[in-house]
Amino acid sequence: MKSSVVTSSIRVVSIALLAATTSFSVLADSSASGGEEDAPSGKRVIEEVFVSATKRTKSVRDIPISIDAFTGDDLTEIGATGLEDIVKYSPGVVMSGGNVTIRGLSNAGGLYTRTVGRFYDGVSLINPSVQGVQPHFDPYDIASVEILKGPQGTLFGGSALTGAIRYVPQLPDFERGLSASVSYGHSVMEHSDDSGEAVRAMLNIPVFDNLGLRIVSVDTETPGYVDDTFSGKKDINSTRTDLQRALALWQPIEPLSVQLSWLEFGMAWDGNGFVSGSSDKYDYTRSTQRQPETGEADVEIYGIKLSWAVGDRFDIVLDSNMLKKTQSLRQGLETYLGLEDTGARAPVTNDFWTEQPSHELRLVSNELSGGMWLFRDWEYTVGLFYMESDQFLTGPIRASYPLVGNVPVIPGALGLKDPTAGTNTKIGALAEEKALFFDLTRSFFGKLEVNLGGRYFEQITDGEIHSSQEVENPLGGEGVETDPNGDAPSIAKVTEEKGFNPKVALTWNFTDEVSVIASVADGFRFGGVNTITESTHAISGQPYFFESDSIRNYEIGFRSRWFDRRLTLDAAAFYIPWDNMQVQTNWNGTFQAVDNVGGALVRGAEIAVNAILPWNLNLTANAAHIESKTTEPFESDAEGEVLEGTTLPNAPRWTGSVILSHFTQLGSWTLASNLNYAYQDESKNDFSNSVPLKAFGTWGLSFNLSQPLWRLAPTFRLTANNLLDEKASLGGFTTPTSTLVIPIRPRHLELTTELKF
Repeated sequence: MKSSVVTSSIRVVSIALLAATTSFSVLADSSASGGEEDAPSGKRVIEEVFVSATKRTKSVRDIPISIDAFTGDDLTEIGATGLEDIVKYSPGVVMSGGNVTIRGLSNAGGLYTRTVGRFYDGVSLINPSVQGVQPHFDPYDIASVEILKGPQGTLFGGSALTGAIRYVPQLPDFERGLSASVSYGHSVMEHSDDSGEAVRAMLNIPVFDNLGLRIVSVDTETPGYVDDTFSGKKDINSTRTDLQRALALWQPIEPLSVQLSWLEFGMAWDGNGFVSGSSDKYDYTRSTQRQPETGEADVEIYGIKLSWAVGDRFDIVLDSNMLKKTQSLRQGLETYLGLEDTGARAPVTNDFWTEQPSHELRLVSNELSGGMWLFRDWEYTVGLFYMESDQFLTGPIRASYPLVGNVPVIPGALGLKDPTAGTNTKIGALAEEKALFFDLTRSFFGKLEVNLGGRYFEQITDGEIHSSQEVENPLGGEGVETDPNGDAPSIAKVTEEKGFNPKVALTWNFTDEVSVIASVADGFRFGGVNTITESTHAISGQPYFFESDSIRNYEIGFRSRWFDRRLTLDAAAFYIPWDNMQVQTNWNGTFQAVDNVGGALVRGAEIAVNAILPWNLNLTANAAHIESKTTEPFESDAEGEVLEGTTLPNAPRWTGSVILSHFTQLGSWTLASNLNYAYQDESKNDFSNSVPLKAFGTWGLSFNLSQPLWRLAPTFRLTANNLLDEKASLGGFTTPTSTLVIPIRPRHLELTTELKF
């Protein structure tokens, strides 16, 4: 569909629907609101949301950490199908390309980050050393998506320095019996000639009274919206994803529960989505691409969770999982080296591979324990953890090299001596983590609640970099791998670190509805190996290896409920020193590496309000103000001189969102919809702010019309994201000849039909 047609159609539909009045399905925020329920008096109240962020199922309001929790149904209802759509409803959390930043603690400058952990239930999706794919999933039929703010090292280890994002799957439902749902969505994207499709399905099978199975499938095609003016190709950044997952729950005898889980996720994309221009001035075109740039990624998870209930006192849980990831990227270096118009070609293929088994054995309390033993009158989680992550990267560059002044352009730019040479890089890292952790909670005097946590850990990383040159084979076929010095170069290093991550939180409950929480928690992130070669090191100055870094989060929070649970008001202020921080840098936008450079300090505050209003309206609003600055000057070949007091990249000072919802009955039909707005202040793309990122705000709208009394309970859903087609950028970088930015997704409209069986 042409851009002008889409624009006119959306305006007509929006005006007509707004005239008919709108509504909204309540989202959970840090006030623990996830919906509405009827109180005994018949009044609507804000519903409790229960999460497993502490590896014990508890209400959000009873957990002494800052957490936002969203149900999968609510996210699906408003059209939040990707992580970029989800995090904008969490104050102080932003996404820049592939980066997620929580509370201004950003790695800076690259397309990948490891400051924020990502988990599927108990499985870490983040590589502890070599960068690889960081998957995020469609929240369809997900029980909840949890955003944990502040260091989560006590329970989740070194992969959650500044926070964690958890996808919690739905368990089989024995009470509903055999049931299923299926939906089909058709979407259009502004500035695109293509359309998108999404097919989602769920099957719930109670095989026996004690055995159930839940199967989910999600296949999506998202149209591209960037045109390549060099080749004339349209919509080069389209993506395709397919997700299948299954979870079986078996209770053969009363105290034993067995969960078997499987997930397979695939993603393919035709381009990286960069456009030529500045932060908010671009026309969705790119003129610098000289060869196809594509990528594929696959993720597999296999898991078993055994739980044995010891009376009503505690459960013994064994949680074992295997994570496998592969990723292949194909691109060209001509743009980044400023050689687009020389005729030189340097195709690059990066293949990533990860195999990561993890095992956790823990004791989890069910009720307050009595008797004469160690944990009397405490709620507790105590456990042992082991993880081994085998990671591998290959990065061959095959260069064609027109001569400029008798100098081979690409080999010369890469520091290669042989005019027929390319480079071949193999990087491996074997990371091992062992840990003993605990999380204990006890009440005193009926008002004071004490939460103590800690994690003793030992981590070993064995990293190796192998790089060589490859020259043309005079007999044809594959090239011949050589080393100009006569020996294959190999750089290796083993790092070992031991430590303890403590956490202390004190909660004073003035009443059952008003409390104050003060906490201190440490976060730690492991060091690792960079994906660079000897030639890259020589020309960019970037290091082969990087060290660990740490933060300490000081926080005080206020939680309250008013007017018979019809209003919640929560706030938090935090102070976070960051020591020996890992900073991701780019050389010419091409070679990405991590370095340790001094420190930083983050100060900020968040507030969230949820209110049930008259006329079936609900209002959810939140905001965050953050100041994040370096505390020491540093200098690198990639960033130049960075002064003390420099604002960290990807750390906007203000963020916030507002969601207005309403529901109404139209005969036997139910109409629910929402109007939402999310704002992100201006920020920097890197320390030097080579591409300033302008402030922006986006509107969204959704309508859900359902008929629960009909046999298939049909639901018709219309969602619109970036309703006004705002232009802004989430990141960007400069090359010797151009500026490229990552635009926010343009207006996206999807119409979905869902049936339940």
